Amino acid sequence: MSKKGEKALIKHITELEADLEFSNKVIEQRNESIENLIKVIEEYKKLIYDKESKVEGCIFTLKHCTDRMAEMKEKIRKLKKKVQKKGE
Repeated sequence: MSKKGEKALIKHITELEADLEFSNKVIEQRNESIENLIKVIEEYKKLIYDKESKVEGCIFTLKHCTDRMAEMKEKIRKLKKKVQKKGE
């Protein structure tokens, strides 16, 4: 191989190495971005779970209050009947 061909080959290899190094840096940056996205998704999952738990708690409380309100209405109805009977 001639000196000129050798220099051209070395230059081409050097360029390929530089391209490879650049590609590796881009891949590393994308991997970091993906890792950051995963962290953000995990945080959102925690927030959603917390919100779901709070909603479930509210539903339970609302159901309990509704049940108690029905019980109180029934007691009031019975008391009204007693009062009406005594008034007669």
